[in-house]
Amino acid sequence: MPAQKTSAIVNCISVKLKNGEKLKMPYWEINSRKDGPKLLVLAAQHGNEINGCEVIRQFVKSVGNRLKKGKIFAVPFANIPALRKRRPHMDLRPEQPYSSTKQNMADAWPGKKDGNNAERLCCAIYENIIKAGGVTHIVDIHCYSFPIAPIILLRTSHPENEEMAKIMDFPFALSIPEGEGFRKGMSSVFGRENIAAVGIELCGQYEVEAKEVKRGLLALRNVAKYLGMIAGKPEVRQKPIILNPKLNSKFSRHVLVRTKKGGLFVKANLLPGDYVKKGDYLGHVFSDVTLDSGAISAPVSGYLKMYGSFRENSDVSLSARHPYLDKGEPIAMIIRKESNHDF
Repeated sequence: MPAQKTSAIVNCISVKLKNGEKLKMPYWEINSRKDGPKLLVLAAQHGNEINGCEVIRQFVKSVGNRLKKGKIFAVPFANIPALRKRRPHMDLRPEQPYSSTKQNMADAWPGKKDGNNAERLCCAIYENIIKAGGVTHIVDIHCYSFPIAPIILLRTSHPENEEMAKIMDFPFALSIPEGEGFRKGMSSVFGRENIAAVGIELCGQYEVEAKEVKRGLLALRNVAKYLGMIAGKPEVRQKPIILNPKLNSKFSRHVLVRTKKGGLFVKANLLPGDYVKKGDYLGHVFSDVTLDSGAISAPVSGYLKMYGSFRENSDVSLSARHPYLDKGEPIAMIIRKESNHDF
């Protein structure tokens, strides 16, 4: 007997901000009208991390009439005030880094009804969707700055977190021990409530990148297939390389590639997350002193964990993204392929 046809409906959450403004937060709900998992997908907890918004739009469009069981709640714009200000957080001014805030929505769960505005947004989603809807699984979509490769961030507090990570078709995964990182983030808070919750970081902020939308869409479809919510088996082309969580940015088996002289670094046709072979051309440094250019090659084979000018907050400040590099600055971090292993 064919599955009953379903379609997405638009619901709305009302949030009263501290200044008295009533914010309307729209979201989609897809109901198969059959028992099953309750999946929440959300994006744009930070207003400059917008690839996930389009990922969710396409996901809802593609699964709206295919849902076999359970429900999907889809929140494409979790932090509308920050989105409208075109900033990571709603209280930031131009070129202020992520840390310059007390209103980081990603570290405010489950929120407070009478707290700051970030806590109020979290509370509204928690009370109206997660709690009221009986959510069992969460995929929280973020975006790293462009020089950093896509990665899955998960905690081992729920056994299904690792299972979801395996089938998302991402190049890297980082397992974060309890008590580290965002202690009030979704994966930490809801893991303790027996909800499987995984965060993904796509590549690039402030813009919608077609390649990253395609990557995120595949990840969500694979999760829906894994949960039996839509027909088919997950399309998995690669298992993620597991990064050593104890070393933070100094991952095990990593190789940093640095400039031998200062100048303008001109990249090759590569992106973070791409695989390179030993000897492959990574780009060249064009000297502003001698006008010479020196090619840089990959010293080992592996995946580009970082590539380009990966200074801190490199998508918050344009000067931090600038590819003029001093002698000895890194232009790539390569994770050797043999560092891959199963969960």
